Amino acid sequence: TPYPPDPSGGTVSTGRLPVGDCVTFQGGGFAPGTKVSLTDNGAPAGTAVVGSDGSFSANMCFGAKATCGAHHLVANGIATNGITPRSVSADVTVLCVIQGGGGGDVTDPGSGISGGYGSLPRTGVEWLLAAVTLGAVATVVGMLLTAAGTFRRGRSRPRTS
Repeated sequence: TPYPPDPSGGTVSTGRLPVGDCVTFQGGGFAPGTKVSLTDNGAPAGTAVVGSDGSFSANMCFGAKATCGAHHLVANGIATNGITPRSVSADVTVLCVIQGGGGGDVTDPGSGISGGYGSLPRTGVEWLLAAVTLGAVATVVGMLLTAAGTFRRGRSRPRTS
């Protein structure tokens, strides 16, 4: 595989996409009728058949378990002369949706920028706050009932003078 890949030979339909979406990865300069091997960040991602014009087109999908951030797509195959290895590449950024933080914020891991409301994850402390509030309310109700009972008993006793 030649290194570095020919960056001018590979294109993608979009440079940024959310998790769960697909991008079309295309390239040319390959021997017609051959297959190109596709990789995503160095991991095998399938193959594509080269058309009669020497180009390929492949859908690359980034499912729910895809890694957030930069993805380097590479297609390795044989050049149009039928002998020389050829490699083309393109880059995409997979944007992640933060779950459980108030909903649906998209964050761009490479930019340092994330969504506003809801961009913080839930830490699980909400139940503790609810339990403490419930305990405080129960304590106040108990104190009021005790005071009311004491007041009633004090009024029901006959007065001696």
